[in-house]
Amino acid sequence: MSDKYLEVANSSLGKKLFSAVGLPDPIPLKREDSAEPHKLNGQVILGSSDGAVFAKSIMSFIGAAGVEVCSDSLEQNGHLVFDASGIVNAQQSEQLYQFFNRHLRSLAYSGRVIVIGHKPSSLDDVEHAAVQRGLLGFVKSVAKEIGRKGATANLVLVDKDGDLALEGPIRFLLSAGSAFMNAQVLTVAQPVDTTNADWTKPLLGKSIVVTGAARGIGLAISQTLARDGASVIGIDVPQSGD
Repeated sequence: MSDKYLEVANSSLGKKLFSAVGLPDPIPLKREDSAEPHKLNGQVILGSSDGAVFAKSIMSFIGAAGVEVCSDSLEQNGHLVFDASGIVNAQQSEQLYQFFNRHLRSLAYSGRVIVIGHKPSSLDDVEHAAVQRGLLGFVKSVAKEIGRKGATANLVLVDKDGDLALEGPIRFLLSAGSAFMNAQVLTVAQPVDTTNADWTKPLLGKSIVVTGAARGIGLAISQTLARDGASVIGIDVPQSGD
């Protein structure tokens, strides 16, 4: 994909010009490959707190997707995933800090940081819910720190029985398709049915209306949604009927 702003900003003359006028210095991002839009690759260090409940299933489906899962160190720069669901008090929060303090330097350019926890309202214990809510502040701090590498950090909160639908958001966040999603929260709820789930068609069975669909951003959105399995209804002004 060609990006003229990026090309100019990274030229020798462009660097001087952008610096002189105070324009942002853009970071090259790894973009989604249209030929393999849902492809996952690279290495992941998967960490977990004591008593974490999602790490085993995460390891299983990440590995099946072709990603090498490491528990201790990376042979090359990669992604970091931490299951913080077992953090039930403030003292155990140190486990989260220790993991990222040790491994954050291994994060790749355009790498991904994903923290998984419980949706606070799904928990009965007040202290457990409080420390799980605190994960958002931690993730936002990490996102700010790693931005210079074009990397992102996001939080996935799992509602009751939501672990059955955890694969979809984890796969999305590890893919290049999430390049512009940063410091956000995804909440995973109990799925209606995953019997015939197809991760190359994550929107199969969905009907989506797109306005301004005849050209530009609206057209690109429509094409992407259709590629991912949705039935797209495009709406635009009569003049754009052709």
